[in-house]
Amino acid sequence: MEGMPDSIRQYDRIIGLDLAKKTLKGCVLTKDRNFEDRRIFTGEMDPDGRMGFITGFVKPGDLVAMEGGTSSFNFAREIVEYSEAAVVVLNPGKLHKAFEAQIKTDRLDAVRIAHYVRDTKQSSWCSLEVPTEEESELRAIISSYSLAKKDRTMNINKHHATFNQNGIPFLKKSDLQDNSSRIENIARYLKGLALKDACLTEARITLIENQIGDYISMMREALIKHPEISLIWLSFPGIRTIVAASLLAYIGDGSRFCSASQLRNYVGLVPMV
Repeated sequence: MEGMPDSIRQYDRIIGLDLAKKTLKGCVLTKDRNFEDRRIFTGEMDPDGRMGFITGFVKPGDLVAMEGGTSSFNFAREIVEYSEAAVVVLNPGKLHKAFEAQIKTDRLDAVRIAHYVRDTKQSSWCSLEVPTEEESELRAIISSYSLAKKDRTMNINKHHATFNQNGIPFLKKSDLQDNSSRIENIARYLKGLALKDACLTEARITLIENQIGDYISMMREALIKHPEISLIWLSFPGIRTIVAASLLAYIGDGSRFCSASQLRNYVGLVPMV
């Protein structure tokens, strides 16, 4: 294994995975063949398929590598919990540069991931820290909150369009932000089918606003559970519940970052290739 990083020699097999919503593609490289062989396999991404892969295929001494994505972190946690294999989740933004200008298929991506960890020093892997289950749940809440806010805006815009179409152009979107003012304007200016349509839209907005309130309550609960971190973030001017919860979910206490510039790159405040 001349020329190969020393960090790789501790593993018996390298397993590169490319994950899709329903299936996975894998590539296995083995130590006894100098990690030059290549065995391709497929699997399922449903709960039984994932557990079958972990308990029936993964062995102690394996290194399992995958690209960060929607299902990667949960799968990585499951592998860590139910096997003795090592796991690395790679940053897709940095892998993109290594893989660009090459033919892209799930099969080849699995091979490239396996070759990447084989040929790169462990200290240079573009790895991502796997979030805890609690962090993943909070991230999901924040994502749902963001989608609900967009859904609310879309329905407010629909109200505004309905008023314009029915000869009421003087109402601004700012006049439709409050529930009571929306109901008052609907009752005053609309009639017939336009009235019925606006009532249905208003019912959707009310439901969405209740959901938004629930998401904010869940964020507050998460902040209360971690006062030692939350109070630091909340001490900054302009940072309140939603931003503080986002910082808690994605940054935590900041210990996962080696420097301020690394944190700025993570949140996108500085240009990065």
